[in-house]
Amino acid sequence: MRLNLLSILAIVSIALCSCNNEQPEKKGISTTNSDTSAKATESYDNPRYIDTLIVDRIAAVFYQPDSNQIAAAIAADGEDDFYTGEDDAMYYLSEARKHLESVKLKIIDADICKYMKFVYADNSFILIKRDTLKDINGILFFDRVQKPYSPEYLDIDPDYRKYFKK
Repeated sequence: MRLNLLSILAIVSIALCSCNNEQPEKKGISTTNSDTSAKATESYDNPRYIDTLIVDRIAAVFYQPDSNQIAAAIAADGEDDFYTGEDDAMYYLSEARKHLESVKLKIIDADICKYMKFVYADNSFILIKRDTLKDINGILFFDRVQKPYSPEYLDIDPDYRKYFKK
């Protein structure tokens, strides 16, 4: 009995000691060639959510629909058609991401924000609200000189070469 009580106390104390109350950094998760540079101006239910993503470097910005956009698309297209289209889109976006990583273009994920602020080299900027974009998921190229550009992600290389003059 005493051994079981000591074992339980040891497990509970280890569990309590390993927990901390630190919130994840607002910059999000960084992967190999992926980044989420952001300034958090508001926080919602999702602790990773940020109001405005600041893009101040040459990059390809990937965005995906939020729950409101998904619900609206399902209502408009029907559940089966929506998920069939999303499955295709996710495949082509994944292939586009692989290609852009292979050419060493910085990739930024914008799936946790409401607005994207693109800062030009002269510090002027353009603010884009994600739910005003033509497609609910896609890519925006940005080189800090030209306006952000939405390439055709089914075959990304020609648009990449044209926009970035490669």
